[in-house]
Amino acid sequence: MAETFLTDWEEISPRERVRTASNLIKLIVPQPNRETIEEPTDNRPDEIKVTIVTAKEEIDQLRELRQ
Repeated sequence: MAETFLTDWEEISPRERVRTASNLIKLIVPQPNRETIEEPTDNRPDEIKVTIVTAKEEIDQLRELRQ
């Protein structure tokens, strides 16, 4: 059987050899899964609040709010 394959292999054109080899490789080498790649979720905050505190009274108010 191997001799028949080699004889046939030598008789076909180079283009046909490449096509045949490509088709045979698909049977031997596992193909990657074609999974759908999902877009990454946006985990950034929608809003950022910044409070600048400069007075002692404001600092005390913030401390009361935290408790």
